[in-house]
Parts: sequence; structure tokens; C-alpha cells
Amino acid sequence: MSRIRIDDSAEYWWSLPCSLLRDARLSYEARGVACHLLSLGRNWQLRAVALPRVLHDQSRAKGHLGRDLCRRILRELEDAGYLARRKFQDEEGLWRWESVLTPVSQKVPQTSMAGLAGDGETVDGTSVAGQGGDIGVGEYKEEVVVKNIKPLLQTGAVDNSQKIGEASAPLDLSHPSLLPYLRVIGDVTRRFGPSLTAEQIQLAADELAGVLSAAGSGKHAGIRSVRSWLLAVMNSAVAGEFIPEFAPSIARWRKNRQEAMEVAASRPTVQQSEAERQKAKAERAKAIADLKAMFQGRKQ
Repeated sequence: MSRIRIDDSAEYWWSLPCSLLRDARLSYEARGVACHLLSLGRNWQLRAVALPRVLHDQSRAKGHLGRDLCRRILRELEDAGYLARRKFQDEEGLWRWESVLTPVSQKVPQTSMAGLAGDGETVDGTSVAGQGGDIGVGEYKEEVVVKNIKPLLQTGAVDNSQKIGEASAPLDLSHPSLLPYLRVIGDVTRRFGPSLTAEQIQLAADELAGVLSAAGSGKHAGIRSVRSWLLAVMNSAVAGEFIPEFAPSIARWRKNRQEAMEVAASRPTVQQSEAERQKAKAERAKAIADLKAMFQGRKQ
């Protein structure tokens, strides 16, 4: 029997990213159903065959969403990367299917796909043969997720594939607030190498650093899941909807830091001779002896 559950590992059911609400690959019905299911909270799951009853809609003549419409919605969510299907072994050792719904797409959107998904086409309304409860969600195409992954270079610097004619430059992830999340940032940025330039990814990383810094000083609500937040920002950048708020201040911090490092590197190192070091050592010893004598005199 197939079942559907919410991915609660990141604890992000309390807010939904704009990338889901504005995903052009999904119909408005699919977006609404996804938001409704994600709002149900921790450890929520149900049998797939019961989905039409859960999505009870009083505005419809029959008082519920039809089986065919539910199948189409789930197919849209799976094709867009929000619904992943996998096998699991239950307590009795039997293999079963489950579909996990996440608020952030696990697939990098392709510009050539714009307008194809969510266009409202009807699906085949014929009866479905097979196991009860399996409402026709296809196999999860994992190769679509990983085919664009690029290797990391070194810790704190991620190389991003550039378009022809553009210069390649490593990302600057030296801000202290980013250090605990270098692995997560590297994993997310590798997915968007072919879709975003290094400047766009640097802007997203700076925005993350700014939000984390503001949260540390109590000026921002904070981020419950850095991975989910960064995926949402990257998807917004791909769609051309990302507007940075904290990134400019981090960019200034990086510029000032780089200038300070260049000044320190260009400053000549002053070498003291052995005689000067001995003289300075004697002066420090004399000053300490004078202080001891002064305190001893006060005690007497």
C-alpha cells in the first residue's frame, strides 16, 4: 500500500518558500495542495488512496477532489522535484512504497521547461490496475537531480562553471558565519553551476552570511534549515526573482578585509638586531624590578 508523508527533517512546515508558491511548472491546484499538505505538521502521513478525502473541498459539487485530479497533482509535484518516491521495509519485513513531499524542489529548473508543466492538460481518466492505494506516481528520476553536479575544489572555495567568455573565480566563503555550513553550501551550489554565474552564487552566499549575522545579533528571526533556505534562494535566482537585502553589507566586509590583508602584506617587516633585542629585554626587566620595589616600599 502506497503512503505519503511530509519530510520533517528540516522542520520547515511553519513557513513555505516563495519558489514553491511561484513555480511555473506547477498548476495552481498543485501549488495549493502542496501548501495544504505541508501545513499539516510533523510526522504526518496518509495512505495515497485516502488523499481525495483528505483534500475535501466543499466548493465542488461532489464535495471532494476526484481521483484523476489527485493523480495529476501528484504527477506534477513529482515531475517538478517536490515529491520523491522510494521503497522502505516495514516492521514486518515487507517492502512498501512511500512518497515524501518537500517544500523545496530537488531538481534544477530548466529554462526550456517553462510553460510546459502546470498547463492544465487533462490526464487519462481510465481505471488503474495494480495494487490498491497506488495512485500512479511514477518512479523518481534521480539522475535528473545529480547530472549537473560539479566537484568541489577546496574548503572555503567553490569553483562555478562559467559561460563562454566569462572568467572563472572561486567563491569567497570566508565570513565567520558561513564556516559551520561550508559543506551544505558546497552541496547546494554544485547543483546550480550550469544555471547561475559565480557572481550570482556569491550574491546568494553573501545573503546567507548577512542573514546569519543578523540572526546572531537578534535582528532577524533566523533560519531553521540552511539547506532549504539556500535552495529556495538559488531557485529564485534562476527565475530572476532574487532581491538581495543583506548581501551588500557582506560584500563591503569582504572588500575591507581584502584591502586590510593587502596592506598588511605590503607592509615591510622590521627586523631588530640582537643588541636591540637585548636592550629591550633589559629595559623590561628594569621596569618590572622598579614596580616590585615600589610595591614593597608601600607595604613597609
